[in-house]
Amino acid sequence: MQNFWEQLRQRITRSQLIRFGVSLLLAVLLWGFVTDILDPVESRTFTELLIEEAELSGTIDVVSSLPRVTVSVSDVESRLASLDRTDVTVSLDVSEVDGAGTFQVPIDVTTDGYDFRDVDVSPDTVSIQVEEEVSELLPLTIENQMSAGDVNRITGTTPAVSQVTVRGTQSAVERVARVMLPVSSDGQTTDFTMLFEPVAVSDDGQRVQEVSIEPSQVRTFVEVETQGKTVSVVPQIQGIPAEGFIVQQTIALPSTVIIDGPQEALDAILFIDTQTVDIEGATESTSQTVELKALPDEVVLVEPASNQIEVRISVGTSAATPNLIQGMSVETRNLDDRFQANVDPDAVDLSVSASADILSTLMPGDIDVYVDVAGLGPGVYSIAPEVTLPPDVSAIVVEPESITVLITGNATPEASPSAHMP
Repeated sequence: MQNFWEQLRQRITRSQLIRFGVSLLLAVLLWGFVTDILDPVESRTFTELLIEEAELSGTIDVVSSLPRVTVSVSDVESRLASLDRTDVTVSLDVSEVDGAGTFQVPIDVTTDGYDFRDVDVSPDTVSIQVEEEVSELLPLTIENQMSAGDVNRITGTTPAVSQVTVRGTQSAVERVARVMLPVSSDGQTTDFTMLFEPVAVSDDGQRVQEVSIEPSQVRTFVEVETQGKTVSVVPQIQGIPAEGFIVQQTIALPSTVIIDGPQEALDAILFIDTQTVDIEGATESTSQTVELKALPDEVVLVEPASNQIEVRISVGTSAATPNLIQGMSVETRNLDDRFQANVDPDAVDLSVSASADILSTLMPGDIDVYVDVAGLGPGVYSIAPEVTLPPDVSAIVVEPESITVLITGNATPEASPSAHMP
């Protein structure tokens, strides 16, 4: 081996070595020149990039708003070709942040697996404010919300909790003036239970988004009262069908409406008539949309607000149309003078049937609903209500079918097996 290198040294002259070195240098220069032409170095700039939220250890958090940054990446064209803004991630270097306070921290840029020649970010540092996370127990304030045209009124609310825990940074929690629980009837016509979301608000009524509330939803019992009075709609028709045809049934849609006004005026109204639909010479069923007849001056229509009623008239075998009367008071009869009686419920709903002419003249004083307690002493009883109606009017359904009657005397009443369900 030593002889080989000795022979090689004797054969290669100094001038040959110089020529070889010059050739290698020219080759490298030529390669760099060609590469720069075919794959030049370029820069790509991405503006308005968001800085990712920093994850700090313990119970501290960044509360200051972070600026948007500009990132410039330089490399050869072939390597930059597939780079877009989704590959660029901007974050904070919070390795030196160890507690609450103000810190000037570097901004880091990563390019999703790529290692480029040069990556610049502007600005390259940012000032951040760090605060401790705190919690505070605050009372829950109920806020009853009612939409325009809502005929249901919330009369009472019972939330499952009266206080909630508000968590967040100290400055955010300090902005919370109160925690509201917005409650709405949500179209319910009877008492109901529903989950509602509490909301933290500031002194000026703005929602404080930076805090969390525990529990995030509060189960709440809501008592609802419907405004006004619900009465049945009686379709009015005139004329007679063609020979061989008869009116089988008339239906109003909706079949009931809600009216409001002085209680005395409402008590005097059991039904509301529609404008007249002409069926003279009719040979088939028909449907027309009409308005209700005018109400007394002090009474207003609450629902439907459009005052539009669809009247459907079937032609065929005749049948009386049932109509609903709600909230008829129940009284007791034949009670011994030595006793007192309480009924529950104290009102019932009646479904009555009669011709349209009779229904249009029917008044509350024409109907009596009562329970007969003749011969009964102190105790608790379940008694079916009885109904007295004018001629040509019949009661189809009474709801509820039984009334609970409590009869008391001078002594505490005793309930015995024989006192129930006589």
